[in-house]
Amino acid sequence: MKDFHMHSCFSADSDAPMEAMIQAAIARGLSEICFTEHIDFHHPDMEFLVDMPAYIRTLETYKSQYKDKILIHTGIELGIEPNNLSDSLAFYREYRSAVSFWIGSCHVFDGGDPYDRDFFSRMPASQVYRDYFDGVLYLVEHFPYADTYGHLDYVMRFDPSPEKYSLDAFSSQIDAILSAIIRQNRALELNTGSYRNGLNHPHPNWPVIHRYIELGGTWVTTGSDAHTPKDIASHFPLLYKNVSSLDLKIL
Repeated sequence: MKDFHMHSCFSADSDAPMEAMIQAAIARGLSEICFTEHIDFHHPDMEFLVDMPAYIRTLETYKSQYKDKILIHTGIELGIEPNNLSDSLAFYREYRSAVSFWIGSCHVFDGGDPYDRDFFSRMPASQVYRDYFDGVLYLVEHFPYADTYGHLDYVMRFDPSPEKYSLDAFSSQIDAILSAIIRQNRALELNTGSYRNGLNHPHPNWPVIHRYIELGGTWVTTGSDAHTPKDIASHFPLLYKNVSSLDLKIL
């Protein structure tokens, strides 16, 4: 199993020592991991930047130290929105040779991140989802360099309604997003951070994953979105069991 979405103390929202994350991954029997530290330029609520020289230097040390136990990759989760596209593209150009794996994610839309802003009390849920999926489509169309696109329906973590959203209600937006990913020959991330937020499915939800397959999508990546050692590969046995029954390939 591979966990290709995890954070350490090099991300602003994690205090986890990198070596503790590696040791936990080995204990869970993973074959490969990728650290995907947060870069979100001009995030309205936190400074999501990474000390890249220190990050790369530290990770290279651990790659060598643990080379006989686990394969470790250098990654970045790059949050894209209109306000930071030029800085994000410049960052990608600067570090594309040093970083081997890129997650493109949409965290910020309508001026905020749902992790910090209660959008669902300010506007109808349908508007929240429409605006968020517009943000995801912007990400995919304007940053076609990601290896995978992360937690495609991330905003549903913060939806207080038990019904959440339905694929049919936003089918045109979701089809446009998935079609762009497929056209660019990129992967769709299956993110199990959703389970830790009270959901019973990955991000994106299974109907979206099935629609991805219907449209011709093949490639997926698997990530726990772990910010602590205990969450590495969370719910992976269930995820891998479901993926094995589908016509999908894990990157």
